Amino acid sequence: MLYHNGAVEISEFPRTLRSLYVPGIDHVYFQKKVRFLMNYLHKGKLFCLKYEDQNIGYCMVSTGKCGRYTYAGKNDITVGPIYIKSHFRGRGLSKVLLNAILEYYASVEKKEKAYAYIHRINKQSNALFSGRGFTVQRNLQITRVFRKVRITDKENTDYRLYCLNLKDDMRKSAE
Repeated sequence: MLYHNGAVEISEFPRTLRSLYVPGIDHVYFQKKVRFLMNYLHKGKLFCLKYEDQNIGYCMVSTGKCGRYTYAGKNDITVGPIYIKSHFRGRGLSKVLLNAILEYYASVEKKEKAYAYIHRINKQSNALFSGRGFTVQRNLQITRVFRKVRITDKENTDYRLYCLNLKDDMRKSAE
């Protein structure tokens, strides 16, 4: 178990090829199923958020440089998507989930940087990651067919790449 405090529990979801995502949380359309499969095949992890023993959210984490995330190195992670059921939003649970995951990857896995790419109109996610200390690094575009995430100098892109140096973040929290 990654985190437990009262009714809130965070743990890694034990995935298999038959069970790639946490059931009953949100509608998993084909494109999302492919994303869960690719994350699984590239040794990524899926963390489940429970409230009073009910699955209410998840966060996917991809490790290292895989074919989709060309910006990440082997000692980096890409966090997201984070999803919380609608009637549990606004309680700070995504912040608890993100903090537990970042602490785990910084202290246990010894990763160096955490990345997230977020659609520019997703105000809640932009605020969550900015508030946690992530800074915008670059603009991104996602290719149509294979959905690869690429850095671009174009201004009119839909996505932003956020980054947090986990080593610096751990030093600051220890002070």
